[in-house]
Amino acid sequence: MNILPCYDQDGISLYLGDCLEVISTFPDNSVDSVVTDPPYGLEFMGKDWDKLGAGTEAAVREGTDKSHPFRDGSKRVRYGTSVTTMQEWHRKWVVEALRVLKPGAHLLAFGGTRTNHRLVCALEDAGWEIRDTIMYITGQGFPKSLNLPGGFGTGLKPSYEPIVLARKPLEGTVAQNVQQYGTGALNIDATRIGTTKNVPASPSRHVDIRTHGKYGAEDGTASGFDANVGRWPANLILECICDDGEYNVHSNPDCPCAMLDKQSGSVGNNWKRNYGEKDYKGRQYGGGSFGGGGYQGNSTYADFGGASRFFYHAKASTKERNFGLDDLPSRSPGELTSRKDGAAGTSNPRAGAGRDTGSGVKKKNTHPTVKSLKLMQYLVRLVTPLNGIVLDPFMGSGTTGIAAKLEGMRFVGIEKEEEYMEIAKLRIAAYGRKE
Repeated sequence: MNILPCYDQDGISLYLGDCLEVISTFPDNSVDSVVTDPPYGLEFMGKDWDKLGAGTEAAVREGTDKSHPFRDGSKRVRYGTSVTTMQEWHRKWVVEALRVLKPGAHLLAFGGTRTNHRLVCALEDAGWEIRDTIMYITGQGFPKSLNLPGGFGTGLKPSYEPIVLARKPLEGTVAQNVQQYGTGALNIDATRIGTTKNVPASPSRHVDIRTHGKYGAEDGTASGFDANVGRWPANLILECICDDGEYNVHSNPDCPCAMLDKQSGSVGNNWKRNYGEKDYKGRQYGGGSFGGGGYQGNSTYADFGGASRFFYHAKASTKERNFGLDDLPSRSPGELTSRKDGAAGTSNPRAGAGRDTGSGVKKKNTHPTVKSLKLMQYLVRLVTPLNGIVLDPFMGSGTTGIAAKLEGMRFVGIEKEEEYMEIAKLRIAAYGRKE
């Protein structure tokens, strides 16, 4: 079967169709990373693409859904999708993703707090190595709770999304795998966290520093520790929603960074500056409470501020969502959710309302789960070799493709909804490729 891309320009190939059918046409060991945001199986906003299987709980309970495997009620059905159906659905696409990725290549996949474990189990069962879980703290979720008398409810405010980090098994050692395929290691220097305005988050990514197929300098040496390239990236990401949130200034009290800094207070990260010369002598480690630091005699990271400065800030632009979509019609959150504008749920950012624009403002990008561009650039840099190919089987409105393009990488995106594909094509085309 030969499936042709509906968009193929400037290193970007987009396919309209089911991801299983499209990926089945790709050759083995041909992709450098997978960075994706698959459906969570929560039937978000009633979207069919988020059901991950036949049948809803109500239909099963009423006996009207004859296709559901658990229609007799012998096993619990949750969130509109049976646990078996959901995990099997994930298993199918992660098996194909495992086949097309190069040995040692990494996968990053967002998940829902209630259903992420099914994705992780599917990855493990398919043969992936689970390497870590990144916690993406947003603080902006919309509480989905039934209010009951006496101040009781049925749910908590969702304020984070887990991102599973998995790796295809290596061939040989990490060094051997990297030398042969260019995959197997994380791009630490490319994702370091800046310490001050004068210390960058990462060094320049020149070809003579990190070439495709090998990490490190041309002579094979690693970049090593350098205080001038920022802190080591953590498995925690904070979404800063302040206009002036960079470098320890957070004016919005609802910002996750501001909340964390309020809890921690202003702290230094060098023993000598925290506790004085006397206590510093004789102590080997000069690190503070939240990471970083160095050994005795090293003044690295001798800065002060809140704890949020130790984690990457995924600042989202309010212009990103509709960039390149000037010719598309605008639709209100009420139109997208079949609810009246201003009703409960339409002010949720994931329903199409901007954080600073309210629920009545119309949007051109109708996808409900648009991720921050800077966040996706950070993630594709973390797991993709320079000039590598990033695969997103659930492309949505194309943010991962834009991120790959801006990072000078190639991109393969798959999307089954025509509406979202048209949005993705326009958004990706509107951005220039990084040279």
